[in-house]
This record gives sequence, structure tokens and C-alpha cells, in this order.
Amino acid sequence: MKIKAVSFSDFKCVIEVYEKEKMDLFVFLLVKVIEKGSVKTFKEVLLDLDITDALLYLFQNNFYYLLDNNLIVSKSDSEDISEIVVNDVSLSDFGKLCLNSGYVPKYKESISKRIIYNPYKEEFVSDNVVVEDSNVVVYSYELDFLKLINKYKNELVNVSDDFVLNYRELEASPYYFEVKKIDDKSRECLENNKVIVNDDKVINDDKKEFLSSNFKCKLFYGVESKLVNSDYYLLVSEDEKFKVQGNKVYIEDIVSDFRNFSFVDLGELESIGYNVCRDEVGSCIERIKLKNYKGDIKKYLLRNKDKYKDSRVIDEIIDLL
Repeated sequence: MKIKAVSFSDFKCVIEVYEKEKMDLFVFLLVKVIEKGSVKTFKEVLLDLDITDALLYLFQNNFYYLLDNNLIVSKSDSEDISEIVVNDVSLSDFGKLCLNSGYVPKYKESISKRIIYNPYKEEFVSDNVVVEDSNVVVYSYELDFLKLINKYKNELVNVSDDFVLNYRELEASPYYFEVKKIDDKSRECLENNKVIVNDDKVINDDKKEFLSSNFKCKLFYGVESKLVNSDYYLLVSEDEKFKVQGNKVYIEDIVSDFRNFSFVDLGELESIGYNVCRDEVGSCIERIKLKNYKGDIKKYLLRNKDKYKDSRVIDEIIDLL
């Protein structure tokens, strides 16, 4: 089965490269103080640990370093450890990555980078082909971008030394890919994207495509029980013919060739018929290009226009045809 999917994982960002350096005692103690927490200031806590006043400037310098390199986050307006309450400071995600592993990062360089990630296959790819189709499944996933770039850092940055990566100016765009079968990874996203339509027709499994809730027609032709998203609807019903309800126009069965299809999309360029079958997580479709009968439908609407109370919608549909 063909499933066209999209995830927001075509990234543009600035990658910051840092060399790893051994953590000294002053940084180690600051990290431990932050992790333990206190309603006192850093200076008060350090003095309680028998740190002398003469050494406080070294802790102050290292506090500046942690702050300037985005290793810690402070709610305080001050950068003076004699004024900052310990509980107002926490480790950033980048700080946790580095400091909890026992090293401090030393800035080396910044690189503008485009990173395209396929969350289904869990791998980086080199290109992104935009799919001009509304029938696309949104593939939702949780991604820790900082963890991702450091897991695959040697693939992203050509640096021989031991290093760690951070990022800024992250911008995510749609990435389009195809899922060729339903498995545990794709099942949940298909459930969230499915369109419910029913049909007893048997279709060729090789040509099946998943029908997502993003799918939209320009002008639907068919019966009301098979509705999918559309700008306008021509609904075949002998009992309701000549009725208008919003963007739904009820008609006679104008084109007998369309009876074999669940519904027909009378698009701007061509008519496409859809056979539909129920799948365990949604609906599958088979598309078949049809001979255009737009002229016949247009003549029918023009001929019966006065029988409809709302001629505005009829005129709009006629313009589409």
C-alpha cells in the first residue's frame, strides 16, 4: 500500500561545535549546588561549604562561563553570585548533556546547516521532494533535536577531535516521504489521519493508496454516504434532486459511467474516479482517470438552474466546470 506522509523534519539551523574539556573543581561544585538547590544565594551556600572569600571570584568567573555558553538558565536579572538565589538557576538541556557527563565545552566554530531527517526510517536523507497532493498523512513524532545531532555528530560535522554540538536558529519545514506498508510505527499516525468511507468493491492491492483526512476534492460527484472533503458536492439522489444545502447540490444520476465509482473528483483539468475499500486503520483508494463529462453536467445544471432555490451555488459550480 502506498502512503504519502509528511513530517516537519527538514531543518535549517546553525550548528555550534564545542571541544570537550575536563571539568575543574569550581564548575563541579557549582553544578552540584544547582542540582541540590537552595533558597540561599550562591555566595551564601559556598560560604557554608567553607569556601573562603578569596576564592569566590573564581566561582564568579566560572558562573559567567556557564551562563555565556548557555549551559545554565537563570531567572535572575543579576549575574552576581552574591545576589542570585540558587533555585533561580537550572541546567539547560545543553548543560545537562555536557556537565552531567563530566566535561565543559569550549567553543570552536559555528556552521550553517540543513539537516533532513526521515523519522520513519530514523535516518538522515540528502533531498526533499515536495509532494503536490492533498492526500498526505501527517507523521507525528517526538524528536529531541539536541540528542539527535549529537548521536550522529560525526555524520554532520567533519571534526576529528572529541567534540559536542549545540544549535540555534532552528527552523523546521515539511519533509515528504513514502511509507509502503502499515506497521506498528505508522499505525497510530494513520489512525489520526484516516477518512471513514465505506465500499464493498475489491480493488487491486498494488494500486491502493491510503486516504487521509487531508485529502480534498474540488468538486465531488457521488452519493452522500461516501463523502470526503470537497469544496462543492454534486450528490446523486432521486428523492432529494434540486435541493441545495450549503455547498451540497442534489442532482439526478447524470453520468451513468460514474456509477461504478464511490465518488468522482471533477478537478480543474480532469475527472478522476475513486474506488474505496475499508482498511483496518482507515480507507484505501484506487484512482482511475476518467473521460470528462463536465459538459454534460454543466448542461444539466444550466437546464435545471431555475429548479434550485439557491442559484448562487449552482453558478459557482458551473464556473468550475
